[in-house]
Amino acid sequence: MKPSHPQSAPGDPDDRNPDLGEPPPFETLAPPATPQERRAREQDLDAMRSNLARLSGIGMDFIAAILALGFLGWLIDRWQGVSPVFLLVGIGIGLVYGTIRFIRDALKANRQAIEDSRRRHSRH
Repeated sequence: MKPSHPQSAPGDPDDRNPDLGEPPPFETLAPPATPQERRAREQDLDAMRSNLARLSGIGMDFIAAILALGFLGWLIDRWQGVSPVFLLVGIGIGLVYGTIRFIRDALKANRQAIEDSRRRHSRH
């Protein structure tokens, strides 16, 4: 595409295709929603927010397991006067435990999301 003037770059407002004109107003792109459609959209948004919160919690649990067991290992290292033996053991156990819990919770969240989706779509 050739710039309309020397200083414009591709994608600048002055570099529009004159044959396309202005975009149509939003109202013509999407017809007004019925109350049932609005309610269904709100339910979908609520479900997405709920899933996002659940998945965020799963990630936070994974990090918390590693940090908590690593911290416990660090405390044992300080108490026993060795370093970094128990810190590394604690981080390792935290990684294993966090991974197992992450997978279990993610599979549970996936099953729940599938059930929710089937339930929502069976009503329509």
